[in-house]
Amino acid sequence: LADGATREALAERLAQAHDGAYLAPLRKQAKRVAWDYLKRFTSDLPERAVHEGELRIDLWGGRRIFVDGADNPDALRGLYLDGVVLDEYGQMQPALWRELAKLADWGANELRND
Repeated sequence: LADGATREALAERLAQAHDGAYLAPLRKQAKRVAWDYLKRFTSDLPERAVHEGELRIDLWGGRRIFVDGADNPDALRGLYLDGVVLDEYGQMQPALWRELAKLADWGANELRND
């Protein structure tokens, strides 16, 4: 995703998610591209707590958004995600799609490629 597309995807998809994630091929890349923007995007929201070390923002009602790399799909096991932004997905391992489908219990037709 280009910079503007990344921002649009974060705003649109993660704003509606209860548990959301922004994933780039590498964690360092995800942090550089989206972390500062995500903190600014959520800065005025009530009950917001930023966890710098985990690259996670907790919001009201138990909502969570985190930023991470997709280089270890196994590390996502055990999570529930109902909103995910995949940036530069062509550089991600095919196993990531299977793990995300399990996490969100998505049907195959619900995996979108915007």
